[in-house]
Amino acid sequence: MKRMHILIMVFYILPVSLSAQVVDRIVALVNGEIICLSELKQFSLIINREAEKSNPALSQESRLVEIEKNVLDQLVNQKLLNQEAKRLKIEVNKKEVDRAIENIQKRNSFSRRDFLNALKKEGLTIDTYREQIEQEMKKVRLIEYEIKSKVNITDDAIQDYYIKNMAKPEIKEGVRIQQILLIIPPESNEEKVAEIKALAKVLLSGLEKGEDFGILAQQFSQDNSAQVGGDLGFFKKGELLPILEETAYQLKEGEVSPLIQSNLGFHIIKVLEKREGEVRLDGWMRSRDQIKNILSQRESEKMFEQWMKTLREKSYIEIRL
Repeated sequence: MKRMHILIMVFYILPVSLSAQVVDRIVALVNGEIICLSELKQFSLIINREAEKSNPALSQESRLVEIEKNVLDQLVNQKLLNQEAKRLKIEVNKKEVDRAIENIQKRNSFSRRDFLNALKKEGLTIDTYREQIEQEMKKVRLIEYEIKSKVNITDDAIQDYYIKNMAKPEIKEGVRIQQILLIIPPESNEEKVAEIKALAKVLLSGLEKGEDFGILAQQFSQDNSAQVGGDLGFFKKGELLPILEETAYQLKEGEVSPLIQSNLGFHIIKVLEKREGEVRLDGWMRSRDQIKNILSQRESEKMFEQWMKTLREKSYIEIRL
C-alpha cells in the first residue's frame, strides 16, 4: 500500500527523472516545449505495472499502446497547466513545500528514511521531488483561481439535490379506508364459499346503486370495525394487507373497490382519504455543507474539462508519437 501511494503521487506530479534506458526523441511539442519519449516511457511503465495487476490476461503490448496514448494526453495537459501557472506568476514558498512533503509522509506512514528509499526506488531525489511538489501546488492554485473561484452553487440547487437524492418522507404516504368483510370459516366447503361470495356480490351491487357504505358495514361486516361503519382508519404504506393496499392505491378518494378475496374472506373497501408522502423542505439545511461540496466538485470537474479543452484549442500542440 505504501508503495502504491507513492507511485500515485509520483505520477500526478510528473517527475522528470529517468529509470529506463531508451533511445530518446521528441514525442510532442506543447507551445514550443518538448515531451520526450523517455519521459513517456517512464510513466507508461509505472501505470502498466499497476494495470497488469488488475488485468493480467491482456497482452502487455496491447496494454502499453493504450496506456501510452492516455499518458501522453495527460503529459500534454500537465505542460499546459505549468505554462499557465507560470504566465499568471503563481508562486509557492519553501515552507509550503516542506509542509506538503511532511503531510505526504504522514498519510503514507513513512519515516524519513522510508520516504527517501521509496523515492530512490523510483529514480527520484528529494530535490527533484521538491521541485515537482512545488509545480503540483502551483497547478492546484491555478485550478482554484481559474475554476473553483468561479463555481457558484445556489441554495435552490442544494435543495433540489437533497430532495432527489437524500430526502426521506417525514410524513409517509397513506390511505384511510372503510371495509366490509365477509369471513370464510376455515372448514367451509365450495358451496359455503359460493354462498358467502353471492352475498358479497349483492352488497357490492347495492353500493354501486348508491346505498350507504357505513350502514351496510354495520349490518353485514364481520370485523371489529362494523360498529363504526367499517372505518378502519388511516394506514401508512406497507401497513395494510398487501392485496388490499394494492387495490386501495389504485382507487380515488370516494371510490369503492371490486370484490377482493383474501385468506380471510371477501372484502369490499372504500377509500375515504389519500395522503401523499411529504418531505420537510427545511431538511436540506442540515446537509447543506455536505451537498454543496458534492455539487461544487461536480461543477468544478465540468468547468475544468471545458477550460482544458479551450486551453488546448488555443495552444500549439504537435504529437509525434
